[in-house]
Amino acid sequence: MFFEFRNRNRTVKELRKDKCYTVKELAEKVNLNPSIINKVDSLKLRDVPEPVKSKILPFLK
Repeated sequence: MFFEFRNRNRTVKELRKDKCYTVKELAEKVNLNPSIINKVDSLKLRDVPEPVKSKILPFLK
């Protein structure tokens, strides 16, 4: 919860790059299609739809 509060204004791309994940690597880890990751890449964390957010959040912490 504290992680989300602190980073909710950062984009998914920024958080993904901090962990050195490519779109393809993150998609494989969360078992999602890379096109879904590309769609939410430019969104701020608070704007990501809940089903996707709950899957990617543990890997971006």
